[in-house]
Amino acid sequence: LMTFLFTMVLSLVVSVDFTNSLFYFLRFSEFLVVYFLIVGDVVKLEKLLLCFIAAMSVASLIGILQYVFQSSLGLKFLGEPLINSAMTGVAKFHVLGSDLLRSYGTFPHPNLFGAYLVLAILFSVSFVRKEIFSKKALFLAIGLCSLALVFTFSRGAFLALFIGLMASFFISKTKFPRNTSLIVSSLLILLLLIRPAVDQGLQ
Repeated sequence: LMTFLFTMVLSLVVSVDFTNSLFYFLRFSEFLVVYFLIVGDVVKLEKLLLCFIAAMSVASLIGILQYVFQSSLGLKFLGEPLINSAMTGVAKFHVLGSDLLRSYGTFPHPNLFGAYLVLAILFSVSFVRKEIFSKKALFLAIGLCSLALVFTFSRGAFLALFIGLMASFFISKTKFPRNTSLIVSSLLILLLLIRPAVDQGLQ
């Protein structure tokens, strides 16, 4: 990692776009600092994951409101993209003759948003099973992230969550909370069946 960081420093000297290269250098340095904090046992991994779950819960709420209002909420300072259902070039899905905006949250695309939501849900389910942190707060996070995931209409994310839940189920020695696994699995199967029809417009 340090060797790679050193090569990035050297590449800044010959970079065509210094500002852009510096941005990615700082981004990598940020991840490197987090890595050393975890490896050095300065910060517990569980605490970082709880912070991640909390951040994704806030992003989920933003994504849900984006779907409700069919536009961005003006939270550019949080990284929210400027979007609305009337704009061209934004991700939408066609249903009953109308184009509905897919949820972006604070991400550049709904599919990327969906990938992070899947991670947040899987971490939350794992913490519930291991009885780490408050179950009520974790169930709230699972609910928010799951609803936001629905509004991303990302089939790849739906499939990833289903596979992740099943893999975790078979790997772990204990079972998922029955209600959580039943609701999430049923919802994913339903969405995977419905989405192709939605793509065709449900005329």
